[in-house]
Amino acid sequence: MRRGDLVRPLGKAKAFFRGVPFGMIVSDGSPADGTYSRHGVLIYSVLIDGGVAFLFEDEIEVVEVTSAGG
Repeated sequence: MRRGDLVRPLGKAKAFFRGVPFGMIVSDGSPADGTYSRHGVLIYSVLIDGGVAFLFEDEIEVVEVTSAGG
């Protein structure tokens, strides 16, 4: 998962999306980009309908890869 990828919520994370089907990752997993790890699980910043949620990597899945490079 990288910045720009479209993701959908899994499990309890659906509450953060409030009916919006997709969000976009606005962090790419680097500490300088605001993504951090708790107990080895990455936490991503996800833009959802004008707001940002911080979600664990196992709470979201990529539905469309829009990021460049890799």
